Amino acid sequence: MSGEMKQGDVWLTDVLFKGSRQTKQRPVIIVGNELALDVDVIIAPVTSQQSRNQFDVVLEY
Repeated sequence: MSGEMKQGDVWLTDVLFKGSRQTKQRPVIIVGNELALDVDVIIAPVTSQQSRNQFDVVLEY
């Protein structure tokens, strides 16, 4: 990922899948605040699949 990132932005990036060495390009939301973005980028993957566990968050309009 490159360019100017801001909290709340949606980016396309390569996501590594659990139990696999393969990556696929998927949307992610930047959740880290602007103070941390020059050091680390915290992202949340976005999917259209149903929730799988208590850590998945359903986004609604």
